Amino acid sequence: MRKAGLTSTAQLIAYAQGATAPQVPPPPLAWDVLAPYGAEVVRYVAAGLSSKEIARLIDISPPQERSSM
Repeated sequence: MRKAGLTSTAQLIAYAQGATAPQVPPPPLAWDVLAPYGAEVVRYVAAGLSSKEIARLIDISPPQERSSM
């Protein structure tokens, strides 16, 4: 029911009787909601850098880097 964008029984009945489902916007991509700092960390992780290397590059301690993910 929710995959079709229906949120009530009335909408489900109308849909079953031939009405079109309401258009539900897709959720934002995870990449789109990342802050610039988070995106930078993700790029470093994707490049294969270790936590210590990333921490040195962005000037924070390794525990802070892990918690930023």
